[in-house]
Amino acid sequence: MEKPLTALQRLDNLSYQSKIEQYPNLPLKAVLKEKFTDKDTNSLTRCITAFMKLKDHYIVRINTQGQMRGNTRTYSTTQKGTSDLHGIVNGIFLSIELKMKGDTQSKYQEETQKQVEKAGGIYLLIRDFEQFYKFYCDFQNILY
Repeated sequence: MEKPLTALQRLDNLSYQSKIEQYPNLPLKAVLKEKFTDKDTNSLTRCITAFMKLKDHYIVRINTQGQMRGNTRTYSTTQKGTSDLHGIVNGIFLSIELKMKGDTQSKYQEETQKQVEKAGGIYLLIRDFEQFYKFYCDFQNILY
């Protein structure tokens, strides 16, 4: 019996199939295969963003950090606690907070979670792509 594909392998395949469809005149050996990973927050962000776009859903990364501009520090005007990603699937708002290993929510993030859920959205605390993919399959009633 074959070992089932991981969520990351499924994302790799989905991305590859999309490129084949996007470039039908290229020979298969010329179509580059991406290798997704979720080993850190930036990689996990890339996985979720790519997956959502490949499935034709809305997704945007929210950057809430300040910046140094010369000797001056500028601060974000985004509300404290806003999640890392905002998406929409089937008309439902998803607020996606990414946390690696031992990271925990701040009090601002906990308050944001309450606000999102009270407003009818879904708040996700995601630690790896497997967890996100399982949520997506359950949400879409797709066999995992």
